[in-house]
Amino acid sequence: MKLDPKFFLAAYRRGKIRWAQNDLEGADADLSTACGLNPQIAAAWAALTELRVRKNAPDAAIETADAGLKAKPGNADILNYRGLAWYAKKDFARAAADFTAALKENRNHRHAWFNRALMSCEEKKYAEAIADLDEAVRISPKNADAWKLRGYAKFASGKGDDCLPDYRKALEVAPKDWPDRKEIEEWLKKDKPK
Repeated sequence: MKLDPKFFLAAYRRGKIRWAQNDLEGADADLSTACGLNPQIAAAWAALTELRVRKNAPDAAIETADAGLKAKPGNADILNYRGLAWYAKKDFARAAADFTAALKENRNHRHAWFNRALMSCEEKKYAEAIADLDEAVRISPKNADAWKLRGYAKFASGKGDDCLPDYRKALEVAPKDWPDRKEIEEWLKKDKPK
């Protein structure tokens, strides 16, 4: 029996819509169905893994990513989201391995560069974070979060004056409703690094 692809598309789209409506359990059910209907579609596995990371269910996310990687070995998106799940569990070695594997598959994976840098900052490996963020802002120059994190990494590594252009660039490229806008504007006004 051949499955009509409309069933997969309906489940996948409904899952994404429910996610947008913040119905995370309904989205999980629909995306799980989509993965079961057509396990060869990496986007469904990546979406379900990301959703489970965002639901703060890293074990379920890792299990989902493992299943997705059996169907689509080396998929950069699935590797990146599994890396986030390991990161959430504070297993930095496995997270770094997955982010690095994602970058081997896709050197322009801006999220993997950013996520590996975020993890490096948490481990106080600021030089590594700055190098990864250089790539993240090269690939996605309008990513305000990457500019902000690069500014933070420079500041934390003792390069206070070097962080100012990054913070200013973050403000320049960020949307007006960016949640970090006010914090950075106020910090730049009164607490200029030395």
